[in-house]
Amino acid sequence: MPYSDLTKNFENVRDYLKEFYIYGFRKRNEIVLKQDQKEKKRNEENERTSAARTYDDRKRKIKSWLGKTYMQDRDYLEGRVPYISVDSREIVHNPLYTAFKTSTFSQNDILYYFFLLDFMTKDEWLSVREIMTNLRSYMAKIYDAVLEVKKEREKRTGKIEAIDHDDKKFEVNEKNVKKILDEYVRVGILRKESGKLHEKRGNVFTLAENSVELNSWKDAIQFFSEMNQLGVIGSYLLDKMNQIEEMNSSIEEIESKIEKDDSRLSDQKKYQVESFTFYFKHHYLLYALDSEIILNLLLGIRKKRYLEVVVWSRKKKKNVFHVVPLKIHVSTQNGRVYLVCYNAEKSDIRLLRVDFMQKVEQKEICDEDLYEKIQREYAVRKPYLWGVEIGDPKETSHVEMTIQIGDDEAYILQRLEREKRNGHVEQISANQYKYVADVFDAMELLPWIRTFTGRIAKLESSNPLLKQKYEEDLEKLYAMYGGGDEDDVS
Repeated sequence: MPYSDLTKNFENVRDYLKEFYIYGFRKRNEIVLKQDQKEKKRNEENERTSAARTYDDRKRKIKSWLGKTYMQDRDYLEGRVPYISVDSREIVHNPLYTAFKTSTFSQNDILYYFFLLDFMTKDEWLSVREIMTNLRSYMAKIYDAVLEVKKEREKRTGKIEAIDHDDKKFEVNEKNVKKILDEYVRVGILRKESGKLHEKRGNVFTLAENSVELNSWKDAIQFFSEMNQLGVIGSYLLDKMNQIEEMNSSIEEIESKIEKDDSRLSDQKKYQVESFTFYFKHHYLLYALDSEIILNLLLGIRKKRYLEVVVWSRKKKKNVFHVVPLKIHVSTQNGRVYLVCYNAEKSDIRLLRVDFMQKVEQKEICDEDLYEKIQREYAVRKPYLWGVEIGDPKETSHVEMTIQIGDDEAYILQRLEREKRNGHVEQISANQYKYVADVFDAMELLPWIRTFTGRIAKLESSNPLLKQKYEEDLEKLYAMYGGGDEDDVS
């Protein structure tokens, strides 16, 4: 079979994109062994293709999508190591979205998603029969054009070519046409009316009015495409406006005009160009690879459906959960995305990491009374949720942190109010403020508490491990940087 850089199933390359971007230090034989073991667990009975051949094929696909700009190789004595490297200061658009724009397509896709909309207008109402006639006409023209090309090629080469199955003329399916038309009406691309209003039989369709001026939304779309978990939608809209090509070409022109200088001031000039509204110091790119998973989760939340979620654990163990999705939580600290859901088997609420999910399948609609009960349970637990640990509201840990804030340091108080996820802040003296919270796991606050080191006057918790761990960390810091008799630091 000839090589193609298109892919039928995005899940096939999702693992490899993560492998090259997150790790980027594993050699070919290590990745092949890992994927081979994973494939065995996915399907023990069916015949599997060679993991080595699969690796070579998917690596070549990814490299053709991203190019040498983002995907490179390091050569070691033990072998070559592929990796993806992206400097978020030098890009204005997530390059991983390219993977979604390389899907294969069939004749039906061209027929229903391109030809059909090509002849629909705002000025003419067409019946289903007229639409089918137009589609057949389009296909006949394409079929005749293919035959002409093959005849010309046969004259030049003297070889008679067989007509491939995909080149054969086929009948337009009325059921499929009606289904696609109803889908377009539902999403607002087409309008539908009774044919009686236009002296025609059945329903008639026309192109819907589109009053949205995309260019006026450019900044909002650009921000959405880089920050939202479904930003790939914004990426497609930017493609439509040709914004990505314009931005990238402008960057090259600007960079060529800026003198090369290692100073920080030069870097600031380079990246704070007025032509571009947004640049990101910390840009979480990987959520792009979970877009299809996120979409299915959001559909489940909207329709209040049960979902069957396949999750791979860190130990590469496959787990299948039957859940009711409630909320999606996104960490601004590390970019990870979690699904808050009700586990039907265990009858409890838990959080599942989205990037560990392999597959999400829509199931039956949840009973309305049960769904309301689950929502009430979640509402009771939410005030005590700091990270991913969730449990019984009666078994929480109490945390109190007193910090010192100077008269001219109002920004510290603002930060405290802004970053706290629950609890409250109270002033206890002119320059001291106390943060008070009850949480399921006090240890989850520790990384955040550390950021106030030097200002913490007092730290108390019903979980003694929190204060103990914090004090141990301070002792280690002092041992490393505090200096001693034999150290140069004093």
